[in-house]
Amino acid sequence: MAALKTWICCQLGSREHYAIPRALDRQLIALITDAWVTPQSLFNKLPKSVLTKLRERFHVDLEQASVQHFTTSLIYHEISQGFQGWDRIISRNHWFQKKNKRVLEKICQQANFPAEPTVFAYSYAALDILRFAKSKGWRTILGQIDPGPFEEELVLKEHLRRSNYQVDWQPAPAKPCVRLMD
Repeated sequence: MAALKTWICCQLGSREHYAIPRALDRQLIALITDAWVTPQSLFNKLPKSVLTKLRERFHVDLEQASVQHFTTSLIYHEISQGFQGWDRIISRNHWFQKKNKRVLEKICQQANFPAEPTVFAYSYAALDILRFAKSKGWRTILGQIDPGPFEEELVLKEHLRRSNYQVDWQPAPAKPCVRLMD
């Protein structure tokens, strides 16, 4: 008997090399991710030194899975924004969530879509995705990737205590503000 597909994973980046979607493979409705480069992709025809990190965005265990991605849009977004540091990260998080909501709206219109899917998303790019899922009555799971403000405080104390080590560490902004461009 085939497993009932009830999970959707929304994953910005290839965290843990797609460990959660790989673990859920038989139950996965879709993996929605920012970039996915199959072995047949034209990106793999480029010289090895070009877009190396991007070309690592694939896992053979998910070869048969439904993967929704925004690879070309991601490249355009990264080039066109021109942000650096936290502004760049925050802009990418907002962009990713907006793209996910559009895909989720399409996926839930499919005939075989389950009545109560579960949506999994990672912390910093999850708020709008999980709000959308909750508005539909779906189950939601948040994957917290670090201790957040508590860790920031610890790192700041160590940064100040060991000021002789010059690093370019910057704390996350208290209230993420960025000029978003569509």
